[in-house]
Amino acid sequence: MNASIATPSSPPPFLPPIPRRSPPTRVLDALARGASAEGVLAEAARVGGAWIDPDPDAPDHRIVTVVRRLEHDDESAVLLIDTVTHLHRSDLAPFVLDRVGHAGNRLHAGAFSLPATLRATVALLVERPLDPEIGATRERWRPVYDRTEALPGNGEVCVTAGGGRSSILSLPDALPQRFVRADPSEDPVPAGTIHRGRVDSRVLGFPLDIWCHLPASAAERGVSGVAIFSDGDRLTSEVPLLPALDRASAAGALAPVATVLYATADPADRPRALGMNPALAGFLTDELLPWAGSFAALPTDPERRVVGGALLGGLAAADLVRRAPHVARNAIVQSGSFWWPDPADGAAPGEQLELWRGGGSAAGIRIFQEVGEFEGHLLGLNREFRALAEAAGATVQYREYCGGHDFACWRVGLVDGLIALLVEGSAPSSGRIA
Repeated sequence: MNASIATPSSPPPFLPPIPRRSPPTRVLDALARGASAEGVLAEAARVGGAWIDPDPDAPDHRIVTVVRRLEHDDESAVLLIDTVTHLHRSDLAPFVLDRVGHAGNRLHAGAFSLPATLRATVALLVERPLDPEIGATRERWRPVYDRTEALPGNGEVCVTAGGGRSSILSLPDALPQRFVRADPSEDPVPAGTIHRGRVDSRVLGFPLDIWCHLPASAAERGVSGVAIFSDGDRLTSEVPLLPALDRASAAGALAPVATVLYATADPADRPRALGMNPALAGFLTDELLPWAGSFAALPTDPERRVVGGALLGGLAAADLVRRAPHVARNAIVQSGSFWWPDPADGAAPGEQLELWRGGGSAAGIRIFQEVGEFEGHLLGLNREFRALAEAAGATVQYREYCGGHDFACWRVGLVDGLIALLVEGSAPSSGRIA
């Protein structure tokens, strides 16, 4: 069912709000009662890495308190909150933890007021000393994520290819993440089979890493659908998606689906693959899907195929169902990069939006679309795409989640999107509808 869209009176702000700070009373009170630094850190680990308390000044927010050992007089500890900190990286002062101490016990501590609906990847960056120009350019900022620390505790830890560690923070009213985390009260489900390979694509002209995941139930029931997702490197390791699909299949929420993923072997080739490349459909039909089809019989009906991805992957998914509906007629579009191509290259921006605006019927195309409230100009562009897709005749299920550029959010959307698109009559988990 299509939800109506309201035309905003003004574009969404580019920058998300900087979180309001409060005194880290959880830590200060514990130290005043005689707790040691190690005792405070152990308590933080016991509650999952952060204390989450009501915000007396904002009922729809929570006070999130984090703590870290203070080891050197010249060090600073910064709380990184995707995507909020990234967009404010030119001035990290609002995210630097306080230095607190009592009776020789020294700690970094900070308390931040955050929306109760937030889900975000968070991490601690400890620098000696903190370079005030660390976020001046993308080139200087990008390596930061390879030296971050996760919050203490037993929550889910994500590890980058460079070894950086981070935690996933889900506040009490965040969107339900169906099947993403195992329920400790339930028996473990059988893990699916993962095949991995590399193809030196003749169609695209560069090598790609490829994966095919088959849930355990596919051996007996066969495969009823195919999901084709970009950024397979992130979704198979750093923020794993496939265990959630195993649980969804075992619970009967999703019939056996073959999940086929791809990622450029060289990250520099990612824009070439996903930036509205007309050859991408040929890569799927001539190289990727035949390779995956060697492990199981895959449906060829485009109604049973879903293409999806985030950012440029979301742009590519929207482009594929418009350009090649014979390949797939379902798309999961997450935070689509509808500004593409880059105006810095001298091209007119927003080409995909113009193509959808340009006419032609999208009847029979089904789209599950989501975008984060903290995504600045992407929020407005994705609202515009939604309106254009609906006007062209596509069926769009749309939501805005409380978060940003974050695979912790997109992973939830991939599960919800597959259920919404491949299970008749389903709808996305409740989110804010514009």
